[in-house]
Amino acid sequence: MKSKLNKLIKLVMEYKKQLAIIIAFTAIIVAIMLLANATNTLKCTSNYNLIKGFKNEEVVKFKVSGDKIRKIKYKRTITLNDYYDSYGTYYDSLDKILNIGYKYLGKKKYKVIVNKEDKQVIAKFKTKQGIVLNNLTITGNSKQDDTSLRLDILNDIDNDKNAYKVGKKISKKELRKELEKIGYDCK
Repeated sequence: MKSKLNKLIKLVMEYKKQLAIIIAFTAIIVAIMLLANATNTLKCTSNYNLIKGFKNEEVVKFKVSGDKIRKIKYKRTITLNDYYDSYGTYYDSLDKILNIGYKYLGKKKYKVIVNKEDKQVIAKFKTKQGIVLNNLTITGNSKQDDTSLRLDILNDIDNDKNAYKVGKKISKKELRKELEKIGYDCK
C-alpha cells in the first residue's frame, strides 16, 4: 500500500507543472462561463399609472445568448389606490383580463394572484414562447363617472410591435435599446 502511495506521490510531483496548468486553465474556463452567463441576462423595469389609481409595475428578465432571446421571466404588479380598492370589483376585472391576456402561454404556465390585503393583482410567469409588453390599457368610459372603466389587453404574440418571442434574433444591446424606447429602464 505504501509503495502505491509513494508511486502516486512521485507521479504527481513529476507532473506538478502540467497539473497546475490544467487546474488553472479549468478555473479560467469556469470563471469565463460564469461571467458570460451572468452578463447574458437583461433585467428591465417599468413603473407607470395605467390610469389614476392603478399603479403598474413590471419586471421582465430576458436570457439572451448567441444573439437570440432564449427565455423570458416576467412579473406585473398592479396596485389599486384606496378609492378603487373600496369598490372591490376591480380585482375580479383585473384577474379576468390578465388571464385572458396570458392564455396564449397555455394553462398552468402563468399565475394571476389577487392580493386584496396589499391591494394588488400580480401576474407572473416564465416562458420559452414570448411576451407582449405594454399590453394593458385602462380608460374611463365616462367623464362624469370615474368608476366606469374599460380594460383592454393585447396578446397577439405574432403581430404586436411590442412582442418579443423566444428565438428572436437580437443582441442584448439592441434589445436594451428597443425596451428603453418603449419606457423600460434596463440594467
